[in-house]
Amino acid sequence: GNVTVEVTNNGADYTATGVRLEYADKLSVSSVSPREGPQRGSTLVTFVLNNAPPTGVAISCRFGSSDSWNLASVTGTSVGCVAPSAAPGMVNLEIKASDNSEIEGGLVSYTYLPMAVVTAVTPATGFLSGGTVVTVTGAGFRTSPICRFGSKTVDAKQTNLVTATMVLCVAPAVTEPIGVSVEVSVDGGADFSSNHVQFQYEAAPTIVSITPSYGATSGGDVLTVTGTN
Repeated sequence: GNVTVEVTNNGADYTATGVRLEYADKLSVSSVSPREGPQRGSTLVTFVLNNAPPTGVAISCRFGSSDSWNLASVTGTSVGCVAPSAAPGMVNLEIKASDNSEIEGGLVSYTYLPMAVVTAVTPATGFLSGGTVVTVTGAGFRTSPICRFGSKTVDAKQTNLVTATMVLCVAPAVTEPIGVSVEVSVDGGADFSSNHVQFQYEAAPTIVSITPSYGATSGGDVLTVTGTN
């Protein structure tokens, strides 16, 4: 709550300036996410606090001791810090209040990861209905990668890490023939590669007729298959 602060020199008469003091619970961090991101930076790291900072109190953040303090974005109890670029490795991520009050849990570790790189996809085409198992090759793949086809993110259950250079992804369905970029995230979907390797969606072929419709058990007959796509 708020109270008025006044002073006296004689114990009987007090000032009447009406200066207010706001009491607030000590700020503490409830959660931080994500705790890692690519070395190129630009990852938005969100601190969730137990309470919103007091009126007029700004929050700043710093990634590593060599980084400068930068003003964070604050919305209610959420504090957003944008990671600068840095070499792969672990740094201290800190937040502080402009009134120098302590923020409990305001110092955490943050890991810069080498960028995931996509160099090829096999096969490079698949049906509109999805379901094609696509082998994505590249570099920098780690535990629990996530694939994205265009704007569609593949469910984690449909992505399998084989090696640091190979991931298997099941292509999602689309509604029309289209070429999309296949990208990979190694930080839970916060950031994706940006290599723009293409996967082409095509309509599935259909068979209308087979001529002749019979053949010898010994094989060798030439069949004419008529259809679409």
